[in-house]
Amino acid sequence: GKGLAEIFKSLSTDATISGGQTMNPSIEEILQAINSLPAEEIIILPNNPNVILTAQQAAELSSKKVRVIPSRSIPQGISALLSFNPEMSLEENVENMSEALSHVRTGEVTVAVRSTQVEGIKVKEGQLIGLLDGKLVAVGESPEEIVLRLLKEMKAEEGELLTIYYGADVKEEEAQALGEKVREIFPNLNVEVLWGGQPYYHYIISLE
Repeated sequence: GKGLAEIFKSLSTDATISGGQTMNPSIEEILQAINSLPAEEIIILPNNPNVILTAQQAAELSSKKVRVIPSRSIPQGISALLSFNPEMSLEENVENMSEALSHVRTGEVTVAVRSTQVEGIKVKEGQLIGLLDGKLVAVGESPEEIVLRLLKEMKAEEGELLTIYYGADVKEEEAQALGEKVREIFPNLNVEVLWGGQPYYHYIISLE
């Protein structure tokens, strides 16, 4: 999403490759991004479990010193970026950024692409679903309902910072109203609502 690309740029990333469901980048695309940068030491954040292997293969083919942090979601990627320190060596940054991945939980609200049953949860194609760290945990009628159920599963009351990234199909006033509701339910939580502009996912939630 455009908003997420701007957020990553504001956090000093030098190249962003668009991706998402059915749009996973190729080895060639990642190599082109690597080669477009003047730096000789490069860190890649896949931000998707389906892109990690491709990124690692691109890193091996590059003549530059490339490391892949195995981030499996957008929130993990952002958490890793916030741990980056330009004063540290490549290997020190890789260690710190990799460690940061464990400090964040990711919730996603999207639409089921097929009918299925996972651990007793039945889903029909086209239904709204909630994923917690990639695992199906909720089915619901509205994106807002699923967000609240995800927060319960996440034990949001134990967190400190919650960031809600709203997608291309969500109006700003809807997202802000959801943010207010979350603040009422979890008064001790620092809640941010940001435009992600991502397709397919109504909301991406980061809890730290």
